[in-house]
Amino acid sequence: MNINTYLKEYANTLLGDGTHIAPSVPDKKLNGAIKNYAEDALPEHVVALYDSTLFKSGKEGMLFLGDRFYFKPLLEKPICVYYKDLQRVELDREVTYKNDKRKEKLHIVMHTEQYDYSLSDKLATYNVEGVVELLNGIAALKDKEDELVNVSQVTPLADLPETYKLTYLKVLANFTFVDDQQIDAQEYSELMSLVTRIHLSSDYRLQLRAYLSNPAEHAPTLTLIDELRDLSTTIDFSIVEKSLFKDLLYLFKLKRPLSAWFENKFLGELKEVLSISREEIELISSAIQ
Repeated sequence: MNINTYLKEYANTLLGDGTHIAPSVPDKKLNGAIKNYAEDALPEHVVALYDSTLFKSGKEGMLFLGDRFYFKPLLEKPICVYYKDLQRVELDREVTYKNDKRKEKLHIVMHTEQYDYSLSDKLATYNVEGVVELLNGIAALKDKEDELVNVSQVTPLADLPETYKLTYLKVLANFTFVDDQQIDAQEYSELMSLVTRIHLSSDYRLQLRAYLSNPAEHAPTLTLIDELRDLSTTIDFSIVEKSLFKDLLYLFKLKRPLSAWFENKFLGELKEVLSISREEIELISSAIQ
C-alpha cells in the first residue's frame, strides 16, 4: 500500500468529521487551505483535507499531499513536514487530580529529521489519537516507497497519453468479447462514444479497430492492467481503477440489469485485482443509474 492509498483508506476514519478525500474535496475548502497555509501546493495534488474551522472555511486544519502534509492550528503559523523526514509521533497522557477529579491532558510530539514539534496545545478540535495513528502509519510506509511524489488526483482520461488511452480501451474491448467472442452494435457504439469523449487520435483509433477485429490476438486483461499501473506516473491509479470499473459497468448494463454485476465472472475477478470494494461499486452503480 502506498501513502496515497493509505490516506484515502484511513484518513476519514482516523481524523473524523471535517475530513474530505480527493477527488471530493470542496473547492471552497481547498482554496481556503491553499491560500491560507499551503500556497506552494497544487490543488490537483491534494489527497486529503481536514477542516478544523468553526465556519468550515478550510483555512485551518491539515492538508495531505503525496509527499508532505501541512498543519495549520488556530492562531499559529503553519507547519509543513515532508514524509521522508517524518520519524515518529508520540502520545503521552498526563493525568492530574484536582479536588479528587481526574483530568487528562494529551501531549503529542512529532519527531522529524530536523525538528521536534510539540502539538499538545494545538489539537483541541482533533481526534488526537487518530492524528497520531495516521501520521505513524505514514512514517511506517514512507521507507517502503521507491519515491515519494505528488500525482494528480483529478486528471481526466482525455488528458493522459494516447498509449494510456489505448491500453484502457483494450480492457473494455476484452470485456465485450468475453461472453460471446464478438462485439455487437450496442457495445461498439458505446466504445466509440468513449473514444470520442477522451479525444483518442486517429492513428490510435486505427490501432483500436485493428484490435477489435482480431480477438485471437487480444492481450490478457491482467497484462493490460499491469501496463496501466506502470504507466500511471502522473495520476493516482486508484482514480483509474474506479473510472475503468464504471465504464465496464456501462457496457455490462447494455445487456443485463446493472444490479446483477456481481454474477459476472470477469467483473468479479477484476474487482479483486483492482481492490475495489463492493460498497464503492454500489456507489458507482447508483451514479450510473
